[in-house]
Amino acid sequence: MDFMVSSANGWPQKVVAAQNYLSSYWNLYFPSISCDLPSLFTPVGKFAFLLLLPVVCMAIVGLYFVILLTYNKVLPHERRMENVHFKCRQSAFFCLSFSYFPIVKQTLSILRPCHNDRDVLYMPNFPWIECTSNTYNTLTALGVVSVVFYVFGFPLLLISLLFLFFRKRKNMSPEDRQKLDAWLGPVYLPYKPKYQLYFEIFMLFRRLSLAIALSMISSSSTLQTFVLLSSIFLFLLVTLATLVIWLLENGECNVSAGEDENSNDEERSHLQPVGDLRGYVPIDEGT
Repeated sequence: MDFMVSSANGWPQKVVAAQNYLSSYWNLYFPSISCDLPSLFTPVGKFAFLLLLPVVCMAIVGLYFVILLTYNKVLPHERRMENVHFKCRQSAFFCLSFSYFPIVKQTLSILRPCHNDRDVLYMPNFPWIECTSNTYNTLTALGVVSVVFYVFGFPLLLISLLFLFFRKRKNMSPEDRQKLDAWLGPVYLPYKPKYQLYFEIFMLFRRLSLAIALSMISSSSTLQTFVLLSSIFLFLLVTLATLVIWLLENGECNVSAGEDENSNDEERSHLQPVGDLRGYVPIDEGT
């Protein structure tokens, strides 16, 4: 939506205002409290708030786990903590997944190379901040932390979980498989079994490519349009390819099932008696 509105100037003012409002909340900006907490909406405050949001979310999840663990010691229940444990892991993973795109987009925007204007280096997205100031150094330090823990850390965590646990899923007992699906299932269960191992990784890298195109390339450049359209086209192509493969596989299964059914019918017809032989009396040819 940002790309559609920013690429043309003929949109009505209400559409642009609605887009800016929705985009601010989607990127985890909250302009409604900017008057109450102005220091939070400086470039450093916005970025620090964005980085701390998943941390606070996981801290709340951990606090919830500790409270229920204490409650379970007072009033123990057989399967309560097992279910709470799975829900907490699922909630923590959701916090990281939900905040991944806005964090990556803001991180790459901050780490863009500085522009030069008459020997004055400044940040492309914040032209009033010079690249020799303390604000720039603080943003760069936060950006490096974000790259380590979010940009590369979360994909590596996802790949590790899939390759460590999902590969063992086929050899698990039904009870252990159900436990695994309770917290890691949202990563692979929405997809067909053939694509469950890697399709969520593909979706994550698609979000990463979109974030790179929106943050590292100027919005006035035609290169951004080309990269965005290429990413969208590639995603549609992969989706259509998987759909075609699935339809072909189902068609082959239906054809083979129909052939097996026809062959079974033919075998049954060969085994059926031709007529009732109970009243048959042999005739002597000499009489």
